[in-house]
Amino acid sequence: MGAAARTALAVAVVPHAAEALVEADLAQLLAGACGALAAAGCALVGGHSSEGPELALGAWPLLKPTGCVRHLLRVMQRLAGL
Repeated sequence: MGAAARTALAVAVVPHAAEALVEADLAQLLAGACGALAAAGCALVGGHSSEGPELALGAWPLLKPTGCVRHLLRVMQRLAGL
């Protein structure tokens, strides 16, 4: 759509387990997310984490990118069908 992602916020959900396992799972999950985001020129700058029934990250709405649109008027016109 003409935007360049710059930063992202993540919501990570890790399965219930012993504290050391939860921390290890979270570290691996966020390391993978940071690598994928960095390849796109984007940085993970924050977010939230919790425990839940299954591992989750990046499925809508769990990863929220922010960015910059250089030609905002053109993008808005295209979205409006003008």
